[in-house]
Amino acid sequence: MVKIEPILIPYEVKSVEDIKGGVGTPNLIHDIKRNVYWLLFTGWRDPRGRLREVFVVEVDKSLALQWNTLKKILRYDFPVSAPYTHNTVRGFYNATKDEFIITTSHGSKILLYTFDNEWNLKKYKEIIDLGSVRDFGFPVKPVGVYTKYRDAIAVTRNSERKEELEIYTVKNIDNIDEVTTENLGVIARWGSNDVMDFTLLPRFQIFAEQNSCSKWTLHTFVGPTLDEIPSDEFFGKFIIMQTPITHLLEIDDNIVQLGHPHYTVLPDGVPKLLVVAFRDTWSLRSDTGRWGYTHEIWSVYLDKNLFDPKLYYSFKLKIFPRDMNKYIYVPYAKKLTVYSGLPLDRIKLYEAQLPGEDFIINPLKKDGKLIIEDPSQWIKLEVPKDYSEVLEKPLYLCASI
Repeated sequence: MVKIEPILIPYEVKSVEDIKGGVGTPNLIHDIKRNVYWLLFTGWRDPRGRLREVFVVEVDKSLALQWNTLKKILRYDFPVSAPYTHNTVRGFYNATKDEFIITTSHGSKILLYTFDNEWNLKKYKEIIDLGSVRDFGFPVKPVGVYTKYRDAIAVTRNSERKEELEIYTVKNIDNIDEVTTENLGVIARWGSNDVMDFTLLPRFQIFAEQNSCSKWTLHTFVGPTLDEIPSDEFFGKFIIMQTPITHLLEIDDNIVQLGHPHYTVLPDGVPKLLVVAFRDTWSLRSDTGRWGYTHEIWSVYLDKNLFDPKLYYSFKLKIFPRDMNKYIYVPYAKKLTVYSGLPLDRIKLYEAQLPGEDFIINPLKKDGKLIIEDPSQWIKLEVPKDYSEVLEKPLYLCASI
């Protein structure tokens, strides 16, 4: 049975003025050397929710906050003033250097910071400028493979196209002076995405807030397990499909809307999704003339394995001919349907059990669709190069599980 419990409700906070306006983007971190669990989050007193700051607080095994440990680690005007500050924070602990590494989206910038084991700021660095204010964040996960053991993977949204998620490699993540980033291109495309997080274990999977037509909800993009990826060079060479997850969380309408997902098994070893409730975003405030921003942090204790592709009914993907140098990950599908405005006889489909071992297939063509029964987990599409005039015409894929 799913269990849903509040972690931090601003209305209940009596002694901390700086977070009475709202809280968001929860992220649990384990300081393994001291066996301390920290909740990293944003908080604000600004009723418009634009001047956000970054906080940490210890939690016990029941996720109860230890208020005497609360620390503000980044002010809204650090390192510079911005129209929308520190709106997403993500981070992790580096046991080798006994320091915390976090990122925030601050105005148009993605900033990287290092803190010592008591959360004193050591250094910071701008690593990306998105050109305009963006709030979807830049979660980073160390990889640790022998050939590139100092590298990390990051995921974020395209700065202009809300449906596109992009994957980055982050070089030398353990030394802020040497950190560089490289955009490897589109990793997923569906919906209207906002604040997100992702995992590499137990599989590569993205959890994202989706701005749907009526509510902010959650969806996920399911990628391969790491043993299905032939090499560390393969990140950026495949694209993954989308499926909704809000219906699996069994949350009711008291919470109204959901966002800011963060999957974790901390601190008690139980799988859970930390989420943020937007309870008052449907009503205008008298003091600001804008909708409410008093976000709340909740925990959804899971009774289903969100990493099992067979849990879901279907997966969807929107691609363009320009994406067709990438493999498409199709997990455990019984049928794959391709919808296209292009002439079907000019589209080639390839299957592969392992990327690089492709063989062409002849799908069923019916009612303007290509249909593949029992597809392999890796698919490739190909259109003729003389299709330059339709390179912006999308194809839609639906995998039935």
